Amino acid sequence: MTATSPTETTFDEGSRHVRYPRVGAWLIALVAGATSIHGQVAACVQPQTLNAPDVAWCALTQLPRFLASESRQIQPRFPDMLRSAYVSGEVVVEATIGIDGRVDMSSFRVQQSTHDLFSNAVKSTLPNWRFQPGEVDGKPVRARGVMRFEFPLPADTLPRIPVLDGPQITANGLSSATGWRTPPFAPPAVTDTAQLYAVIEAITRKFSSTCLNWSPTGKGDAPPALLDYLREHGSSQFSVSRCPPTYASMFGTVDSLGRRIDRPPPGAVDPTRLTIIGLRAWTRDVYAFGIDVGGGTVYRRGACQAIWSSADSAWEVSCEHLVTWVSFTQELHSTRTHMRGG
Repeated sequence: MTATSPTETTFDEGSRHVRYPRVGAWLIALVAGATSIHGQVAACVQPQTLNAPDVAWCALTQLPRFLASESRQIQPRFPDMLRSAYVSGEVVVEATIGIDGRVDMSSFRVQQSTHDLFSNAVKSTLPNWRFQPGEVDGKPVRARGVMRFEFPLPADTLPRIPVLDGPQITANGLSSATGWRTPPFAPPAVTDTAQLYAVIEAITRKFSSTCLNWSPTGKGDAPPALLDYLREHGSSQFSVSRCPPTYASMFGTVDSLGRRIDRPPPGAVDPTRLTIIGLRAWTRDVYAFGIDVGGGTVYRRGACQAIWSSADSAWEVSCEHLVTWVSFTQELHSTRTHMRGG
């Protein structure tokens, strides 16, 4: 190949020399089926629709780049409804970045999508992105590429950690991932007691508990050192054996004066009992556990996790699959009340 003028390129075809307009050189790259990106050869994936003056992304001599001032691009938001239903998915779209560095939304086309809500999340995000436009031989052009957006979400599995990958420029467009994944199980070799106590303190604060049911062996009261730690950090707890009785457990009994107890006294507040089940370090920064928490006659049970947030320098506790249940004592009391017509 030899250059003959700023607007022409000559290619050797056997013994012949054929001149092609330089502006059409990207077509030759497509015929070759590959393009060189920063010294690497990658397969060229053409958009399904390509109309002049748009140029296929993989035919560019300079790919679009995110502007430095916009380095923290807004990611598509995982739709709440799909997250609640544990639906993961992927969206593949075509779009053109204009010479003004903006995504031309009139060029937006969905190739495939798991769900319309994922497509809408992508469509509402792209207008916020800003680029240095792509180039062909130093001249800005309209670049059309294939953009892939993943929305990962493991179903019925804890712990999960957030995934915010991208957006990343690729040889044929860009890719992005927004969602959650399960980290590999890699617990520390030695238990960090101070860290463990800090995690438990975050859990007790999350549920505003009064009485803590947890021990390293799974039996008996919490260690005195843990109770001291919680008290020093403003989250005092009773051990389970010293937890005040709930008023629900008193229904149908008599008080010290021999009077029957049918309802809590005015203004009475039942203690909140918190049982932490199977607490273990998944990684150094992630803990998984179950909870059984409640007061009076209403309790909740579910799977939870605690993740260290470097940004907030704190443990973030979240739970899923919380099931609310009512103790038998309340059901018995409700039955008696109904029979009395009260």
